[in-house]
Amino acid sequence: MEQESKSEMVRLQSAQDAPPINGDNGDYDPHNHRQLPRPTNNLETLVHLLKCSLGTGILAMPQAFARAGLVVGILATVIVGAIVTHCLHMLVGAQYNACKRVRSPLLSYPEAMKVALAAGPTSMGRLARPAAVAVDVFLVVYQLGICCVYIVFIADNIKKVIDPVYVMSIEIHMVIILVPLIVFNLIPSLKLLAPFSALANVLTLVGLGIIIYFLVTEKRTEETLDLWGSAATFPLFFGTVLFALTAVGVVVALENNMKTPKSFGGPCGVLNVGMSIIVLLLASSVIIMFAIAIFISYGLHCYVPVEVVWKGYMLPRLEASGSQRITLWEYALRIGLCLLTC
Repeated sequence: MEQESKSEMVRLQSAQDAPPINGDNGDYDPHNHRQLPRPTNNLETLVHLLKCSLGTGILAMPQAFARAGLVVGILATVIVGAIVTHCLHMLVGAQYNACKRVRSPLLSYPEAMKVALAAGPTSMGRLARPAAVAVDVFLVVYQLGICCVYIVFIADNIKKVIDPVYVMSIEIHMVIILVPLIVFNLIPSLKLLAPFSALANVLTLVGLGIIIYFLVTEKRTEETLDLWGSAATFPLFFGTVLFALTAVGVVVALENNMKTPKSFGGPCGVLNVGMSIIVLLLASSVIIMFAIAIFISYGLHCYVPVEVVWKGYMLPRLEASGSQRITLWEYALRIGLCLLTC
């Protein structure tokens, strides 16, 4: 079983073990040398991209628009979405160039950072190793923070549904959902997660449709809409939009696990199509549908810290020590991270 688990792992070549930096290596294409045990196709990658951004942030957009004004909010959302998409393209492109430099088919996010700094001035090269560790720490903390928000969101929404029948504290609801969350978090592959992400996307869209229906049909007092907002509250709008849009760690993981990574970028690539749909949904912007959708999203966001800690730190040490319980340690890590976020 341990050997089977090893075969399922994407072998990331460490930047410190990679060949010396020797220019652009224009004849080497990392995408042509990438071999993955269970790569995701374009549709599965798009489904994951939509799900990792269509989370709790989309429900906070009305409050964000109230702070920025209707006109400014719509325009700023589109602009911020375009900037975020451009930055993600730059990140994926930089990672590709780093792979070419060291002639490696695949580098993780921190390894790409290490290669990029090592290729620069000597003063920056000294920061290569600590910068890679810093990237790992920021990724793990950021993604686990999102998972913490998701647990509170799921428990709070289930509590609203159950309270008319039986009142329990939100902490008890969090403990109840912990068991299915742990089971869901044991799914090791993005390809196996794809059908669940598709279901979550459908539930999210249906939930949004129901919300918009009630907004349009319910009688409400006539109020003057704030079209322009104020400069004092715009930073709060900006932070909310970034929270709703940005999933840098997941984007890198998605590109690394694609069957055809060349399709990720480009004018009509997976990244542009997915981000366009997300921005349109945010700019145009039940309870139980969103709770289920966010529940499914939990495993997707927890995938990144598992990848960082497991493949970057635990797996190499376990293999070096000749451990016969690699699969058991992986499951222990997944369960431990799930308990940490609860």
